[in-house]
Amino acid sequence: MLVQATPTITIREPNHTLGQTFPGKPHVCNMTVSRALDGKLITLKQVHNVPANHNSEDVKAARVALAQYMCEDGIHQHRVYVDKTGYNLYTCRTYGRAPRGQCINRIVAGQRGSNVTLVAAIYKFM
Repeated sequence: MLVQATPTITIREPNHTLGQTFPGKPHVCNMTVSRALDGKLITLKQVHNVPANHNSEDVKAARVALAQYMCEDGIHQHRVYVDKTGYNLYTCRTYGRAPRGQCINRIVAGQRGSNVTLVAAIYKFM
């Protein structure tokens, strides 16, 4: 149940919880817990971050509206196209456990760390 509630939990955490839940039982090593999870077909796999509303229908519609405005009604004399790309410095656990055949998706809300950003501008004269 702990692994299903928090797929990115480490092996030490459920083992520690087992020790607290059953204090009279002998200590179980981390490898035993890992083998028990493998026996239940719960394997270790990479976690995929899914932005909360990055590709929602209203965001897609807003992107289309902006592109149409820029192509039809935007500034026609002098256009400067600015683009940026960034690398997020946020680090988090990239592996988690889930039953075989199921992906692990973490819902994230926007930025979670500092970015190193590159900005480029292209001038187009019409």
